Amino acid sequence: MSAKPYLLRKIISALTGLFLILFLIVHLYDNIFLFFGEEAFNTKAKELLSNPFIRVVEVLLFLSLIFHIGYGIYITVKNKKARNVPYKKIDWQTPFYKRMMWLSGTVIFLFLVIHLQSFLVPYRITGEADNLYQLVVLTFKNPFYTGFYIIAFIFLGFHLLHAWESAFQTFGFNHPVFTPIIKIIGWVLAIGITVGYSVVAIVAYLIL
Repeated sequence: MSAKPYLLRKIISALTGLFLILFLIVHLYDNIFLFFGEEAFNTKAKELLSNPFIRVVEVLLFLSLIFHIGYGIYITVKNKKARNVPYKKIDWQTPFYKRMMWLSGTVIFLFLVIHLQSFLVPYRITGEADNLYQLVVLTFKNPFYTGFYIIAFIFLGFHLLHAWESAFQTFGFNHPVFTPIIKIIGWVLAIGITVGYSVVAIVAYLIL
């Protein structure tokens, strides 16, 4: 395999991963408007959809997801083939969240399919739902959906943790002072995003 195409794919994967992390942070901020009531949440949603810049972001988000998922599948298949070699052994010193990337990626993919089917399709495509607040609250009243939502974000937190560290390694950030700081920021982001989205789901299920 040529080094340049491989490095280019790694860089694009790192950039798309960081972009997706940024989206998760912004999307969590938008979801917090659920706590301010139906009018505030629906107004925020309509403001976002009427913003031309958001359309561009949606296209970039879609392309990032396609590449990130595709590259993840490629890496998983490649690693599986490598494990079939007799002398290839699993490095048990590697953190578990790095060894389970294929599993967390699979759970996240299933979650994306269900999540988009639950919200994007009825609200943006078919027009079956015209009140996003009521759609969100009604969906989260389903304990199976809420339970899977929380489980998916736990897996996403571990996935994000490895993705964050891997992205900076790809960019060549390997410094005795800055690397530990990068890892701490990764843990803060992973825990913050997991807890934040889980709290939104729990509040929507129990209170809203």
